[in-house]
Amino acid sequence: MAVNLSRGYTFNAVLPAAVAFAIAAVPVQLPMVVTDDPGVGHPGSGQGRRHHEAAPSTETLGSTSAINTDKTGTLTLNQMTAVQMVVAGHRYAVEGKGYSTHGRINRAAGQAEIPLDQFLMPMVLASDAVLSDGGLIGDPTEGALVALAAKGGIDAVLTRQVHPRIAELPFDAE
Repeated sequence: MAVNLSRGYTFNAVLPAAVAFAIAAVPVQLPMVVTDDPGVGHPGSGQGRRHHEAAPSTETLGSTSAINTDKTGTLTLNQMTAVQMVVAGHRYAVEGKGYSTHGRINRAAGQAEIPLDQFLMPMVLASDAVLSDGGLIGDPTEGALVALAAKGGIDAVLTRQVHPRIAELPFDAE
């Protein structure tokens, strides 16, 4: 901040950047380290928890290595569901849950009907997922897209037979 002020920048221009850099410099673990546990006293003061007692919340946070959250039912139900689709400026609502092929793709009233096959066919051809009786063999994201295509009238097995895959390039981060 001092260097920028000496270069002629105004205080109002320098302050936000200085605050942002100061916040960014704080290590992620620091707030947990500096949190004051009122149950822990100073040695010899007779205050606080006994040596064998630990603050449950502090102990739990200190030993946490991962926090899992639910995203659209993937963790709790092990299923993903496409619920909306936007194509060429048109928004569609998708009925149905999970990997069931029962449901429809509904458009808003007043929107022109456009053919969706050109958008749904790649969802089937670019995936290896197989749906069977509401179950899935394959990747959850691919399964959700194949189910979406089925709700739009695309038969995955027949489409893959008519348009067989010629080659496959596996993903490579390089």
